[in-house]
Amino acid sequence: MRATFFALPLLSIALFGFASAASAQVQIDAQTTLVASFDSSVHPDFSVGAWSANINGVANFVPGKFGKALMLKDRQKLSYDADGKINLTSGTIEFWLLWTADLAEADRAQIAGFNTPQQKDYLNFNKIKKDLLGMPVRQGTTEKFTWQREDIDPTNWKIGSWHYIVGTWDKGTTQLYADGKLAGEKTGGAGFVEEPDEFTIGPGPLVIDNLRISSVARSAESIAAAALATPGAVVSTYLSALTPRASAADVGINMQQRIGGGTLPLVIGDQSYARGVALPAPGFVQFDLPAGFDRLTGKYGISPLGNSSADAQLGFILDGKKVLSIPSVAKSGEINLALNGAHTLRIESHSIDQQSAVAVIGDAMLLTKDAQPPPSFSMTLSADELAIQKIRAGVAAFSFPLPPAPTGYVIYAGHPDDDINPAAAPKALLFPASLSATASPGQYEAVQFTLCAARDLRSVQVEVSDLKATTGTIAQAQVDVSLIGRELERKGYWMPRKPENYDVVSRFLFPNKNFELPAQNFKQVYVLIHVPQNAAPGAYTGTIHVTPQGAPATEMTLNLQVYPIKLVQPTHKRYGVYYHLPTGQGSAEIMDAEFTDMAAHGCTTVVSNVGIQFSKDANAKVIWNFDDFKTLLDMGRKHGFSGEITINDNLPRLAALLGHSGLDSDGKGEAVSDQQDVLDVARRCFADLKVLQQQYPEYQFLLTHMDEVFNPKRIDSYIDFAKVIRKTTDFRIYITLNTSPGWEAYMQKANPYIDVRSYNGHSLESWLQAGHTWNDLAQLLQKSGDEGWIYHNMRGAFFAPKYNRFINGLFMWVSPLKAHVPWMYYSYDGSPFDDTDNDHFDFGYAFPNPENPTQMISTLHWETFREGYDDMRYIVTLQDTIAKAQAKGVDVKAATQWLDHIKSTLPQLPQGIKTIDQEDPYTVAATQHLSGADLDKLRDQTAQYIVQLQTSMNK
Repeated sequence: MRATFFALPLLSIALFGFASAASAQVQIDAQTTLVASFDSSVHPDFSVGAWSANINGVANFVPGKFGKALMLKDRQKLSYDADGKINLTSGTIEFWLLWTADLAEADRAQIAGFNTPQQKDYLNFNKIKKDLLGMPVRQGTTEKFTWQREDIDPTNWKIGSWHYIVGTWDKGTTQLYADGKLAGEKTGGAGFVEEPDEFTIGPGPLVIDNLRISSVARSAESIAAAALATPGAVVSTYLSALTPRASAADVGINMQQRIGGGTLPLVIGDQSYARGVALPAPGFVQFDLPAGFDRLTGKYGISPLGNSSADAQLGFILDGKKVLSIPSVAKSGEINLALNGAHTLRIESHSIDQQSAVAVIGDAMLLTKDAQPPPSFSMTLSADELAIQKIRAGVAAFSFPLPPAPTGYVIYAGHPDDDINPAAAPKALLFPASLSATASPGQYEAVQFTLCAARDLRSVQVEVSDLKATTGTIAQAQVDVSLIGRELERKGYWMPRKPENYDVVSRFLFPNKNFELPAQNFKQVYVLIHVPQNAAPGAYTGTIHVTPQGAPATEMTLNLQVYPIKLVQPTHKRYGVYYHLPTGQGSAEIMDAEFTDMAAHGCTTVVSNVGIQFSKDANAKVIWNFDDFKTLLDMGRKHGFSGEITINDNLPRLAALLGHSGLDSDGKGEAVSDQQDVLDVARRCFADLKVLQQQYPEYQFLLTHMDEVFNPKRIDSYIDFAKVIRKTTDFRIYITLNTSPGWEAYMQKANPYIDVRSYNGHSLESWLQAGHTWNDLAQLLQKSGDEGWIYHNMRGAFFAPKYNRFINGLFMWVSPLKAHVPWMYYSYDGSPFDDTDNDHFDFGYAFPNPENPTQMISTLHWETFREGYDDMRYIVTLQDTIAKAQAKGVDVKAATQWLDHIKSTLPQLPQGIKTIDQEDPYTVAATQHLSGADLDKLRDQTAQYIVQLQTSMNK
């Protein structure tokens, strides 16, 4: 299996630090192939070959044997690409295992190990009985193989104790150690004949710390010493583990900083390094050197991610004296520099011919005398991987000609809903004197502009003043400046990571800071105003200051018109997202921040991953609890959530606990709904859930147990479990469905077991294009008595931010659908800001800041989600005002005609979308002729009618 590059999180850098080496307890030598300390990340601290890490769900870190440890929740797995890490002839796998109540009580548990894809060999650490925790090993070929197993009896281990588990193999001999002592040995094995694809930890629940894999069978003496947890002498440390005393702003530690924000890998040629330094020329970095190290080693070269034809010089200065010069970094080579007891190291880069270049020093390492460096912490990038990283390096470049720019830059007005085309000059105001917005109290509203550099700008600062009116002031703290990050995103989530499958999109709203902007690059700036709920109506003005270092500053007036309108929150239309509860350290604070953010974007519900938790007690009796669900309900209550909310009924889990496998994918087998023991437990459990419902009267619970049920492999099983619900409770049932051709037959079969049907938005639009209307859908819902929801997912780069505004606003307004709950608040692997680092497509409206998970990094899609919600609020407020005005005898004809006019701007169904040859034809047709500015005009005119009617009523 070939894994691609990912950037190691900066949070894990310290794991190789000189001061922290003793706490990590894992020595890295020439025979080490992987080390993972889990002190802050699932990613390896050291790895031979590829260093990708994949985990289903969010990683959780708890107090460990040394520092932090990894906690895997129920059925959660972590896997590493095994490329180059498993020596078939001999090797060692070692880790610390926390003996938990879950492990002690489990009859069976998988802890760690690997399997080979063709020959089916394996080495696993597992538990098969309460008194047998061991290491089964299968070696050889499918035709001729041997099987061996050694075991430990853990029944005397104390709950909460840590145990050092080691397995070794040397040809056909395998050994198992526990806490430094040999527990068993087998000889005569056939030996491994095939390399595995991956090494896996879990599935949980389990807690593990300090994993190491080696290419030799470690000796009994070294294993006994490691079990005593005595720190070894520090013989090496990566230079990047030291905190620089000083550096140029754009120097990268363990990564290359990217123009326009974000990071790139450290690359020399086609080799990507996990540890090292990237020095743009000119640039420098300086370190204080810890005592005891004899020399600096590493590899140098020019980064191909940028101007690969450029060159740079490097200078190495010890205690103020230059001791090594490399006149041409383009001619890559190796560094072996004697430190001679120096206290400081300064590395300088200088450009050649004034060309922009980035010098890279990979595997930069400090070594003691006679110490040998470990294998290179690097991997070879494929041609596709290198091409993708080169595209990422240029995401902020533009190719259109700029008008004369004596200031060194130009500024274009923009619109928050619309992307920029790097090949065409914006059709917008140049150096706009002002940017304007309108809003009502409590609303968020944004303006945007784009800065294009005609020459290198070393530092640009953007600030916004207070907004003042004769009626009051909106403080600067209510005006948030964000820098829009551009990134590669797959055109469709199902597509593999190939260069041709990506588009460059403006997506992330990163916190404001001074930024560098080289010539021919641009930066989009997003200014979001939060109008306080008690803000007085009026015309507010402030100033946007753009101040590049060494260039003239620009000021733009920021105008905000606050309407005298109290916006209505719609009750017949609701919004939410799919959502997974955070777990682990700080989860309560993280969850509070996430619900604060969701509520601020119009959400009043979530479709979550929590459900009824079924288990067995010590007497083998099935028990249940709603603990996670209550956590969700309490947090929602705190933030004003209400109405329908889903809970996973987990009936498949209940059936399994009672020994019933249920119907198979062909609809054959034993129907769970006919099993009296299942019905008895379900009835009592749902009765308890009714009691809980009474404690939260603002909610209505919806049961769900299966996703996308309209397919032949799921429909019979879904109905079987739904029958259990119908026989035992009156809770309503929520499903998701796809209106692909033939869906009507599934609906006819399943309709008695559905109460809330949530449509896949993309297939629903295809259904409309096939010849249907909103009225057709309304009749289907009315006939069935079901409530209609929709989940219109962001499936790829084609799904533009403006789609969200239209779907949440006018789309939902004219449709008979009640709620929009798309997948998902966030779901990602690797970095949430890099869709190229993992096979998993990064879904998300907002992402936790890796440096502070209680701070959410928003996206343009999330902000347009709120814009659409606000469009709906203005329309509903006008409808409410019309009703009140009619009751008072005020003429409402013009306002009513205006609502009819808004409807007339939408595509007529189905004829208006028949010729659209794209996914989401209704949304595409609408957004092709309704820009963000057009939607603003519709909203502003709607506000004018609200104000006019209010004025007339007051007269």
